[in-house]
Amino acid sequence: MPDAPGLKEPTLDDILQARTAIEDHVLRTPLRHYPVLSELLDADVWVKHENFQLLGAFKVRGGINLVSQTTLDERDRGFVTASSGNHGQSVAYAARAFGAACTVVLPEGANPAKAAAISALGAEVIFHGNVFERSRFFPYFLKMWYPREASIESNAKLFRSIVLRPLQDNRGLE
Repeated sequence: MPDAPGLKEPTLDDILQARTAIEDHVLRTPLRHYPVLSELLDADVWVKHENFQLLGAFKVRGGINLVSQTTLDERDRGFVTASSGNHGQSVAYAARAFGAACTVVLPEGANPAKAAAISALGAEVIFHGNVFERSRFFPYFLKMWYPREASIESNAKLFRSIVLRPLQDNRGLE
């Protein structure tokens, strides 16, 4: 299990709750058996084709599960997260699905197609840092730096927003 504060080993209940939370928002992707690959690897190989998922990746499951477990007050406040791509898309998609504002911090030089996809999902994109590690902490900086009484509405919105991290707890269970 990754070493992250608040992260615990998922229980069967966690998994069943996640399935219920996401089922109306994601596709059931095919599971295919590959006999030649099974023979080559001397194992029974099945491939879950998450590339057919909305957004082309399994991450959408985690974003939906994460946002679905937030309160209405948290959704009203909006979300800010850092990503190098798929997590940002999943949170942007989930925020849109639940009617919440979303800001995604990407590293400078991030994949332009990912940035465009995040923006197309309705999220504001901010580029910061030459590597993800610098982008990752920027949402916290934004929340501390912008005062509550900020006159610019988007700055005030960022201050009130909820920071979502991919592994903050089991709410992001994918």
